[in-house]
Amino acid sequence: MEIMSRDENVKPNLRTYNVLVRAWCNKRNIKEAWGIVSKMVASGIEPDAITYNTLVTAYVQNRQTKEAEDVILEMRDNNVQPNERTCGIIISGYCKEGRIRDALRFVYKMKGFGVRPNLVVFNSLIKGFLGRPWKAEEMLELMEKFNVRPEKSTFTLIAEAWRDIGLTKEANRIMGSFRKQTTVQPIEKPHENTPLESFEKFYQKEAFSRLQIPNVVLSDHQKGSAALTKRSRTVLREAEFFV
Repeated sequence: MEIMSRDENVKPNLRTYNVLVRAWCNKRNIKEAWGIVSKMVASGIEPDAITYNTLVTAYVQNRQTKEAEDVILEMRDNNVQPNERTCGIIISGYCKEGRIRDALRFVYKMKGFGVRPNLVVFNSLIKGFLGRPWKAEEMLELMEKFNVRPEKSTFTLIAEAWRDIGLTKEANRIMGSFRKQTTVQPIEKPHENTPLESFEKFYQKEAFSRLQIPNVVLSDHQKGSAALTKRSRTVLREAEFFV
């Protein structure tokens, strides 16, 4: 970098700076990475989405997803619009930290960036509902409203979540749904405003409303019959959180 700055004929460009930012981020030295961004701006070169996405990724890898979300403020101050990758990294980070409510809050916030949730976002959310497969399954309804077709990986994630709590029949039911999906017609494109309204309702439901928890009813072991799943529901209230 110093050699390039001394030679007037060799000037670092945007790609050069982005490589340096990534190098420092790979060393988990985010402070130095921001230092490169400062030099970049001082030289008259504006950071782009790749620059910021690299920083966002570094924060998430350090389990600092809130700081990663704060990078968006810097992006918008510099007229750089967050894209699907930016949002996907942040949502995945919150889910990996077990902060599913923050992930849902951020998904609803995406509408302000003009970014719509995609398959990667929904799969990340499904992974975030660890231990609550009935909530993960609700993502399928939202995907339909967003005109995002779930793939086999989506159904597999939900099925594994059911198996993790010992409900193999529910896992088999979900995979059966995937097989049926391959024979149905493509999802019709919804009205433009409907999906975001649906996500707002789901966000509010997750934040303030009741969780639907399946009640598993076991059959008589003396008869040697298998466990049966009764799809009745009980309710559990959750505490309020941020606005």
